[in-house]
Amino acid sequence: MPELQGVRARSIGLVTAPGGRGLLATVLAERGAQVVRADVYARRAIAFSTRALTALDAAVASPQRILLVLSSQDALQALLATRPLGSHCVLADIKVVAASQRLADIASSAGFQCITVATSATPGALLQAAAKVFA
Repeated sequence: MPELQGVRARSIGLVTAPGGRGLLATVLAERGAQVVRADVYARRAIAFSTRALTALDAAVASPQRILLVLSSQDALQALLATRPLGSHCVLADIKVVAASQRLADIASSAGFQCITVATSATPGALLQAAAKVFA
């Protein structure tokens, strides 16, 4: 963002959670900002319900009809740990819309092949990319 380029000698507060990549804080500090971090929530994986897993198992029977909107590396890893999709279907047949190039690279490493990168992680950008995939 242009607003975050010239930040030398500025104080910037980040409201976040422990963990994560910490890239924003690191880059801002490298640019000369004094970064104050407030960890106010915790990231935690949720268990998939039986109903959700049953629906997923039914969906992968037609992987060419699946669109995976990917906005979190942790969420993808949790999904693949719970249901190694490659054992149920061909990952190459699942379409992926990734919120960033980094997430697209992670999806590619996991075996997905039909990957579109959205212009940003906003819901509108993800929806626009999804519409292009199925156009």
